[in-house]
Amino acid sequence: MMAGEWSAFLAMAVPTVTHNALEPFMRKGKPSIRKSDELKEAEDRIIARIIAKGVPDKPLGGALRLHVTWCFHVTGNHRQGEPHLSKPDTSNLLKTLEDCLTRCGVIRDDSLICSHDLTKGWSDPQGIYVRVECIGFDSGDGAATIGTGK
Repeated sequence: MMAGEWSAFLAMAVPTVTHNALEPFMRKGKPSIRKSDELKEAEDRIIARIIAKGVPDKPLGGALRLHVTWCFHVTGNHRQGEPHLSKPDTSNLLKTLEDCLTRCGVIRDDSLICSHDLTKGWSDPQGIYVRVECIGFDSGDGAATIGTGK
């Protein structure tokens, strides 16, 4: 793996619960919302696999590009490599993964991701392929590095 990059294949059943899985509750007499137990468990499974793959000594910062491929277990009439055209949506799957990458210290903050390459398909082995690349600004001095050879 190159400096300024982190990648891993998280071998697991792709969680189908997304960041939209929130439930209402009362806090000090006022209505509020929180993550469902199912969402918390899915995050815990993702985080465990990220940590098992090893995280950078220092979280990646600056402008980041995120490549993700969600590989759903091949079932029914589906074939290896066929696009996954049903729910959950990639945008909904993405937020949960970005939060986990931040919590584990792979990236400094998910707001730094300015480019996404997202794919979901039917594939065995099942799991989530993730690659994060630093593409623009140095996380230290903020000097532009796009096209400068730095």
